[in-house]
Amino acid sequence: KQVPKSLIDNAIDKIPEEAYLETLRELMKRKNREYGNKPHQLYAKLYLFFTQKGYESHLFRAVFNELFPKKN
Repeated sequence: KQVPKSLIDNAIDKIPEEAYLETLRELMKRKNREYGNKPHQLYAKLYLFFTQKGYESHLFRAVFNELFPKKN
């Protein structure tokens, strides 16, 4: 709260990308279980949760598709 954007960006840049993605993966798995293991039915709810937490939308989509590939 009221932290300058430059400090936030600098701190985020220091996080290794793989650690950032692994945190996103684990949190997404946990939220999916919490929401009832219906990721494709609850895509909008998951998307909203993660974007409100500050995760980039393109990373959310990439990890979502990696964890929950569509079955034909």
